[in-house]
Amino acid sequence: MMASSFYFPGRLLEKLERISEMPVTVVVAPEGYGKTTIVAQKTAESDLKTYWIDSEELIAKRQYDRICEEFERISPAFAAELAEEGLPRSDNALTIMNLIHKHEEIIDECIVVFDKFQLLQTLLPDRLLSALLHHQGRKLHLVFLTSYMWEGLLFDP
Repeated sequence: MMASSFYFPGRLLEKLERISEMPVTVVVAPEGYGKTTIVAQKTAESDLKTYWIDSEELIAKRQYDRICEEFERISPAFAAELAEEGLPRSDNALTIMNLIHKHEEIIDECIVVFDKFQLLQTLLPDRLLSALLHHQGRKLHLVFLTSYMWEGLLFDP
C-alpha cells in the first residue's frame, strides 16, 4: 500500500512497474519527494531480490568495502574481484565495468538500488558513472535514486 502522504502520478507508477525489466532506471527528484518510498514499494512487488546501497552511508564511512559487502551477497567471486580492484579511479573504471559484465552472466537476476546517488557523483570517476548509467545487462537491474544528475552523465535517447 502506498504511503498516503505522497502523490505519485500514474505515468511515473507505470514506468516504475518496469524496474525489473530495464537494465537502468534513474529517478531524479528533490529530497523528500518520495523517491525511496516509491522504489521500495515497486521493488517489493517484484519477484527479484533487491539490494540497497545507501550512498550517504558510503560517504560517511568512506568505505568502498561496503559496496563489496553488498555485492558479496549477490556473488562472492564478484565481490572479491571488486575488492581486489579497489576504490574506483579513472585508471580502473573500465576494468570494474568489465567485471560487472563478466559476472552478470553467472549471477541470479536481481535489482541493485543506489539511494542518494547524488553523493557518489562527486567521488566516482565520470567514466564509471556514465558506464553504470548506460548499463545494458539483462540480469542485473540498476536503480539510481538522486536529487540531481550532473549534466552530461545521462543522455535522453
